[in-house]
Amino acid sequence: MSNEPVLALGWYRGFARRYLFVIADCALLGVIVTVVIILLSPLSYRGTANVVLSVLPTTSADVESAGRSLAIDIDAQLAESTVVLQVAADQVGFPGGATALAEALRLTARPNAHALRVRVSAQDRKMAMAAAEAICAELLRVREQTLAERLDARRTVLRQQLELVTARMSTPILGGERERLTEQLSSLQLTLAELEAQSSFPGFMTGSAAGSRGGRPGLQAKLASGAMLGVLLGIGLAAAIEGVRSARRHERRRQAVGPSQLAGRVGWEEPAHR
Repeated sequence: MSNEPVLALGWYRGFARRYLFVIADCALLGVIVTVVIILLSPLSYRGTANVVLSVLPTTSADVESAGRSLAIDIDAQLAESTVVLQVAADQVGFPGGATALAEALRLTARPNAHALRVRVSAQDRKMAMAAAEAICAELLRVREQTLAERLDARRTVLRQQLELVTARMSTPILGGERERLTEQLSSLQLTLAELEAQSSFPGFMTGSAAGSRGGRPGLQAKLASGAMLGVLLGIGLAAAIEGVRSARRHERRRQAVGPSQLAGRVGWEEPAHR
């Protein structure tokens, strides 16, 4: 029983040595077929546009949770929403509509600069650039509509925090705690003043969209996948050849053993006839 794994490992090694060229040829064939498919497929272009969004002063709850990344995440979700993508796709006539545009869209958020980089992939360079610009323009338009509501919501939160801190300071507290609350109260008052003075200006695009040269994204991954499929095909073909050869060997052995057994039986029966 202990020799069975060793024998199995030896059989696999022998199988790999016997059919190494078959497996290698199939892997090479898979790479060649993949290259042909890639060359026949249309080029992919990317349009890139950058938009800088107006910053909302953060509340203390925002600072404790996600800071500026909280607001930029909301804007990124808005840029990926059907509300924005449907209008952008209709404006530029993007093939496949909003669903295809959502698949071709890639967003990169920069919380420190409060900016979004919008990238759209398409088979036409001008289409990719136009779609990226349309998404940015629609994002700014929708953001301007919702910014007033978001500003009001933040003002309400800040006023509630001010009331809580003021109520806390009216109770008997230690000296060190009073100093901390005083600093927090000053910070909240300053943030609320900034928020009261802020307009609903949504932001701006940094310039026209830029287009990249035509390329074929994921080339290495596709070649690796083609080689792997070729290897699997080669293993399957080698297993089939091994099965056919094994059946033929078995048939030859059966044919070689059959006549000798028959001759032995005839020789044993001949004395009875005499």
